[in-house]
Amino acid sequence: MRRFEKEEEAAMKKKNLLVLFVVAALIFTLSACGGNGGNADEETGDTGNADAGEPIKIGGLMAMTGGWASDGEDISNAINLAVDQRNADGGVAGREIQFDIIDSASTPDSAVNAANKVLRDDSYEVVFGPHFSSQMLAIADLINETNVLQISGSQSMAVPEAVTNEYTTWNRVPDIHAATATAEYLDKELGCKKVGIMAVNDDFGETAKNRATAYFDAQGIE
Repeated sequence: MRRFEKEEEAAMKKKNLLVLFVVAALIFTLSACGGNGGNADEETGDTGNADAGEPIKIGGLMAMTGGWASDGEDISNAINLAVDQRNADGGVAGREIQFDIIDSASTPDSAVNAANKVLRDDSYEVVFGPHFSSQMLAIADLINETNVLQISGSQSMAVPEAVTNEYTTWNRVPDIHAATATAEYLDKELGCKKVGIMAVNDDFGETAKNRATAYFDAQGIE
């Protein structure tokens, strides 16, 4: 039992480090462009988008309540750590970074309410999240309308097809690749001949289940 606890703890640390790395990369991008995709003045770093003293506002659509709250808390903690470190070094182009958490809870409807608060507020230059496919699909039309810089962790194949905004990107491996890699491991490394699949009944679970099932069928695995 202790071995599984250690593996879970290690996996959690890796997830937090990944989120921290992605946020650091996002902050680096803001440094390069001066915020909001503008061309910064070479001497002052000012983009003309905001006064130099105003913060760069990042809106975090995080599931802080409901069934996915543990994920939202982990991701928020990692982002806050990266933001605090950057602000301690002077922020970006003389501007402090402000990370505001808006609870998207754990349902598509709650994500729509949270997204309306952020995506229709012009003061936010970056949106981080939501990180669940069902929520991203629920707010797809709103994202496509606003053309805001957004990073999300959701990645069922249905999401990139629905979200056509060129300013939206994803920070993890697509489900189709992860599911296929898992199926290949069960086949080639463990030699499994019969596999049972337990999948969440939503876009995330269906995408992974269908891709894994297709692999097993092709290999003659029951």
